[in-house]
Amino acid sequence: MARPIKFVEVESGLCGQSPYGKMGAELGIDAIKLVAITKGSTLFIDNESLVSVSIQEHYDYQKNNTEQYFYDMYPRNLVTARHIDYLLPVCQKVATDIANELRAGSFPFVLAGDHSTAAGTIAGIRQALPDKKLGVVWIDAHGDLHSPYTSQSGNMHGMPVGVSLALEQHEREWYNNAVPEDVAEKWRRLCHLGNISPKIDFADLVFIGIRDLEEAEWDIIKQHNIKHFRGGIDRYADTHSSNFMNNFTMHQIYMATIEHLSHCDIIYVSFDIDSVDGGLVPGTGTPVPHGLNVAQARDLLSHFWHNPKVVALEMVEVNPLLDIKNQTAVVAYELIGHLYYSENNG
Repeated sequence: MARPIKFVEVESGLCGQSPYGKMGAELGIDAIKLVAITKGSTLFIDNESLVSVSIQEHYDYQKNNTEQYFYDMYPRNLVTARHIDYLLPVCQKVATDIANELRAGSFPFVLAGDHSTAAGTIAGIRQALPDKKLGVVWIDAHGDLHSPYTSQSGNMHGMPVGVSLALEQHEREWYNNAVPEDVAEKWRRLCHLGNISPKIDFADLVFIGIRDLEEAEWDIIKQHNIKHFRGGIDRYADTHSSNFMNNFTMHQIYMATIEHLSHCDIIYVSFDIDSVDGGLVPGTGTPVPHGLNVAQARDLLSHFWHNPKVVALEMVEVNPLLDIKNQTAVVAYELIGHLYYSENNG
């Protein structure tokens, strides 16, 4: 990798909090850094970081919008896009910072809290490289394919792929929520960040490790024939399909992904720590069994890391408040450190 790495920190976890209060993803970056310190690593000292969104901004929003915050978190309301007012400027800031780093010749390695802000990362890539066809590799237990029209929870960390695809009303009417017009307008604004919408097409997307999707998401995948490698058993998936992840080595999955995205000029890889088996990474908002083991995750990421088409990589959803002895942050650090030190040791 010829370009300098720039760690871009997005300390935002608000949109990953469920109605029942799984807060803490905003603390994940510091948890990973703490592991590095205890292991004597200078990884985050030797490489410059940009704090795109600070934890203080995260807390200030909660403090200044207390009434709305608790209204949005109340489990029995019918909110279809929780904290979208917060997410709009956050994604705009992330998009601007990512675009600036790419224009400066850096490789953005994004460390973020909840996965919602990945919509800003994708917007920033498209802003910086508008004439390039962007492919997205989404390594995650979840599809994050929702929109306010299909989400059962209204949690925005389940919607970043939906934002990038600019999804609106679903083809199947029975999945559609009644979305208030003000929310619909904010959703359209989020989808149109950078004045490019949609950011990607269905053919530009590959899912790896998905195994906990809702029916509407699988419906989208099947209707649009989205390339995917499924992990585990999902009640809404086609359990007899040949794309079961354990049918392939990580190298085979990587090669099939790259072949599928051969029409794309550049690639962005988004890695949610819950793509790893939930028994190995308890410190994440929605751990799911039957995921990648650590060696598989390391192998898969290493393949993408050395591909010159990959222009940005993101790791998200480490939550130390849900962790056991910081073991999830240890896994995250080991994956990051493996990529960095394998590169720099030749």
